[in-house]
Amino acid sequence: MKIFITDHHALFREGLVSLLKKQPGIEVVGVAGSAGETLDKVKQLRPDIILLDAELPDIDGFEIVHSILQIHADAKVVILGINETDDQVVSSMRCGAKGYILKNTSLSHLMASIHALQRGEIALTRAMTGRVLDRFVRLLGSNEKSLPELATLTSREMDVLRLLASGATNRMIAEQLFITENTVKVHIHNILDKLHVKNRREAAQLARKYHLAAPLSTSSSANEPGSQA
Repeated sequence: MKIFITDHHALFREGLVSLLKKQPGIEVVGVAGSAGETLDKVKQLRPDIILLDAELPDIDGFEIVHSILQIHADAKVVILGINETDDQVVSSMRCGAKGYILKNTSLSHLMASIHALQRGEIALTRAMTGRVLDRFVRLLGSNEKSLPELATLTSREMDVLRLLASGATNRMIAEQLFITENTVKVHIHNILDKLHVKNRREAAQLARKYHLAAPLSTSSSANEPGSQA
């Protein structure tokens, strides 16, 4: 079983490598500390499992799962996070990951999750699985049922889409979500791709159709200039 590890904390990354190398049947084929480095190495190394940090310095781990699967469709991506919130777990499933594991989990639980992935199962605790199922059942009764593509967006992409629907510029979105304008552009690119629309105007119109517009903060101005994707 070939495993690739991406985490922006060198000590955590190296410690995980050291632990996994001692496990029978496990080969750690590579590591990375950023999204860009991950994509470059995954294309070359073709790992079976990718343990991916949820909070990378250049972009959220959730946001690159789609890109990873585009270059290596057989990869099983598992998000590594520090909080077990419903939004993070659901975002993992929405973006195509096969599981969500807390960074403070035990080695025995991590190995059990890896073996579950080998068997074609997902790497979630029973409690997580129950909450995810409950969330998706509730989503089926929402407006997202009418447009299945909306369910493929991560929670952060949904935040960006809601602000687009309100007429926000890239700069305004960046300020309201506390991210960079370059990250906003990446999110918008992913949104257009997933919703199969040509530009941000069509994406905004679609979001307004399903009543997804979000109110802008009082510190943002609708007339404020900003670069567009």
